[in-house]
Amino acid sequence: MISFGCTEAPSGVTVPGVREVSEAVSLPPTSPDGPRDEGEPLRFDAAEGHGLDVLARLLGASDVGMALQGVTLADPHPALLEAGAQRIARACVAWLTVDDGWRERAVLRDGTRARGRLWDAHLTGDFSLRFTAAPRDFWLRAARVLPELSSLDSAAAKPARRLSRLLSTLDGADRRAAGDVVFFAIVCDALRSFRLTAVDEGALVRGLCAASPLASLQRPDATVSRDELRARFAALLDPACVRAVECVGGRLVARWNRAFEDTLRTTAPAPEQTARWRALADTLHAWLDTLDGALRMDLSDALARHAAWVFNGPFNGGVEAARAAVAASVRLRDLTERDALLAAVSDVCGLYARLLKRRDALALERYGDDRYDEAQAFVREADRWLTPLRARVDGVARAFAPVIA
Repeated sequence: MISFGCTEAPSGVTVPGVREVSEAVSLPPTSPDGPRDEGEPLRFDAAEGHGLDVLARLLGASDVGMALQGVTLADPHPALLEAGAQRIARACVAWLTVDDGWRERAVLRDGTRARGRLWDAHLTGDFSLRFTAAPRDFWLRAARVLPELSSLDSAAAKPARRLSRLLSTLDGADRRAAGDVVFFAIVCDALRSFRLTAVDEGALVRGLCAASPLASLQRPDATVSRDELRARFAALLDPACVRAVECVGGRLVARWNRAFEDTLRTTAPAPEQTARWRALADTLHAWLDTLDGALRMDLSDALARHAAWVFNGPFNGGVEAARAAVAASVRLRDLTERDALLAAVSDVCGLYARLLKRRDALALERYGDDRYDEAQAFVREADRWLTPLRARVDGVARAFAPVIA
């Protein structure tokens, strides 16, 4: 099911290639003309066309080099809102499907293992790709604000005020509405194409991550505490949202790998590097805490895949390779900076060792125990990705001494 939680004026939506969806996509009747007749072609004026260009860019489907024109869509026609709703819904379903959604995988349903793909009814159940009005409001406001803030049109008037108005549209987002969560994660990835200043882009990313726990899970942020991350991530395991999480393991692995590699290779000053390592550690530990507490360790396979990448790649040589890799990327001014940096790196590596400890503990679950099916799913993935690397993982976790030769 795909639905927009606005008001009245229903019109049907079909997402080809996934499954037919006939439930209502509700759009507010902003014009006395009402909804268009079925089969009537959609027609847009120039301003509406520019608004759809901005939406295409927000969904990552537009030419990066194309200049955008800011437009005010204060009283959008229902046909424009319907077209926008269709594009948002299709983009969100495609985003879930092209990653792990099309793959058959084992997940838990009522504590029991089941296998299937994104569209299989026995896994989908009552899952709804539900949207509040926040994605629509964000798009309509962004159609005016983002082109003016873009470096392609630097003559923006009162940019700080305009940015705050755009951020205010995120207040209505629902962290447990799968549509909102996925849409804002997509937008977060697409922001770079607008060529905003670092300050503006950073403010928008933080706002989007606060609105979408999925975006937050993909983007370690040193300004967000581990407790706040746990609170955000808990919403992802809500029954209304968890199906989306089950479909994006590959995206999570790719983003964590990139965060690890970027941090390792950056030439930023030691305090900034330390903050990046700490942010990655907080994100990974908070996600593992959330999964373990919710009895969903079957979803920790992405963590195991990321760990395997680390110890088959940057830390392939064990302790000495890890020390050398960190030492090559930073210049330390004193022992305080050194100890802080190595403590942060050690915290990241401790997550990988922690995965193995949880594997060993859950392997003791017996048939008939409450966590048996969950444990079997987790142990199988851990043994596939991480157990063969146990010596490297444990060695780095134990011996990552606070010394850079």
